[in-house]
Amino acid sequence: LLARHAPDLPAADARDLARLAQGSIGEALALADAGGLELYREMIRLFAQLDRLDIKAVHALGTKMGRAGADESFRTLARLVDRWLAGMLLDQARGSMPPEIVEGEGETARRLWARGGLANWLEVWEKVTRLFSQADSANLDRKQIVISAFLTMEAAARG
Repeated sequence: LLARHAPDLPAADARDLARLAQGSIGEALALADAGGLELYREMIRLFAQLDRLDIKAVHALGTKMGRAGADESFRTLARLVDRWLAGMLLDQARGSMPPEIVEGEGETARRLWARGGLANWLEVWEKVTRLFSQADSANLDRKQIVISAFLTMEAAARG
């Protein structure tokens, strides 16, 4: 179905978008339009090194999200971060992992979980979700929101 609506999309990207969108064709198309798959890959690369965070890469991502016209990209990143953190909490609590969208993603989740545990990551998820949700309503600097979110996650990853 996704191939019919986005015929130029490579098959591997279509598969990954379908997984990322949890089977929702509308969400998969919205993610494709917003560059969500590349954002997700970039996000996972940063998550993989949270315990030794590449602050320059975080600043670059924040700059990209803070640009004029990047509203949809920022909202997409916020959804992806929220979904990944919530998914990590659920998956670790259940003791099962879904198929990886980005290679090494499962190992990243297991490593982060081992360093933070349920209570810590639940607090991080709540704080990061609140940060992203307040960005528009309080007219906050989106670059600073991204940086703050990643620094919050870095602190948890360091234990």
